[in-house]
Amino acid sequence: MGALLLALLLTGAGAVLDAVVGQRQLWLLFTIGFVLSSGLCAQRVHREDLGTSVLLPPIVYAVVVAVAAYRGSRSSSGLRQQVLDASTAMILHTPILLGGTLLAAVVALRRGASYRRRDRWSRRG
Repeated sequence: MGALLLALLLTGAGAVLDAVVGQRQLWLLFTIGFVLSSGLCAQRVHREDLGTSVLLPPIVYAVVVAVAAYRGSRSSSGLRQQVLDASTAMILHTPILLGGTLLAAVVALRRGASYRRRDRWSRRG
């Protein structure tokens, strides 16, 4: 739960800063916040949650992009247009999603291998 909140906070802060800077869409600060939070959360979770840390980035991505698309849509537009705006934003930012998820997977795999190696050495001793 803590990793999810941290990832939402960092990614959401990047999205808000993109809006403050004047970007009409999610761009550089959102990308930095998302990718860094993905790697940081995979680095900080408990050993038994390593697999879950790889599932966290897509959830965070979907929530933040959907909220940003909803907030960025015209207030007079209908539900259909808002759904189209959110799905278009998710499709256009897929490389960011893949980058964050890949980073989380690499960090989780390296941590898992390190734990296995440490366990193997402790059984020999």
